[in-house]
Amino acid sequence: MLQDEELAQGFVEQARRFEGASRIPDEEWEALRRDGKALGLIGLLAAGCAPAGARPDPEVAAELVGPLDRDLADALGEPPGAPDLDRRAEAFLAAKGARGHDLLARTLARVAYEVYDLRQNRLVTEDVLLAADLVAWSGPGIDARETARRMVRLSRTAARVVLGHLSEQLALVHEIGQAQEVDYRTIDRRLYEFSPRIYAQRLPAMIRFLLPEDARLRLAFVVWARTRGLVLGRNEILPIVERIVPERPLALIDVLVAARPVREALREAAAAAPAARWLDRAFLGRTLPVPS
Repeated sequence: MLQDEELAQGFVEQARRFEGASRIPDEEWEALRRDGKALGLIGLLAAGCAPAGARPDPEVAAELVGPLDRDLADALGEPPGAPDLDRRAEAFLAAKGARGHDLLARTLARVAYEVYDLRQNRLVTEDVLLAADLVAWSGPGIDARETARRMVRLSRTAARVVLGHLSEQLALVHEIGQAQEVDYRTIDRRLYEFSPRIYAQRLPAMIRFLLPEDARLRLAFVVWARTRGLVLGRNEILPIVERIVPERPLALIDVLVAARPVREALREAAAAAPAARWLDRAFLGRTLPVPS
């Protein structure tokens, strides 16, 4: 059984033991813990990125519902009608058997690519797949090592950044930089040599390094937020980089405490967002591919 400090959002638990944490009232820590258990890592940070007073819009959260429902109805040979995403997604998984979750994830990624018009950002459907995978595997209750595995898949740079935050991995970091192909199986083995607490503590710092450089990581923030009803762009996402200070973890906590109204609104919106629920279910049930 994993402890809270071993989960993707475990940096909150670890920051509470940092010198000076007592200046933040216990009630704020408990509220942050509660919201972390509901939103996960990307969700917490997305709340910290949002403008003060931002409120999720149900119409934004529903953007994928109709198109995804129509695609699933098509695949099932059903006539179009009023959206019935929960029933249709269940029927799709049952019909597709062992490949159901992967096919549902790919359908969701394709629909998101089209609805969000990501072609104009020079992205492809594979970018959505990788970003959405990180969204699902950074969520509530997820082992922080699994979050790191998905972050590694974002790009060669991401793999080097993740490993660079672990001790005695410089040789492998250099090898990744020089090799024509990234050996993900070797990386996975190395990742599992470290405890989940290490990743929970260091995931925010990894994100700090990657956000300005990695469009797929920024897309993960966008996808998480939009499926819960919030529109975040690059200009809203990037400033949080300045508040993620590895040697001063309470700087990030201060941002998240100030964002409590947004966190609470997102927590409520997430519970009622079918596209978000099915994204998580599809990707959590999908076998992690090893990219070529």
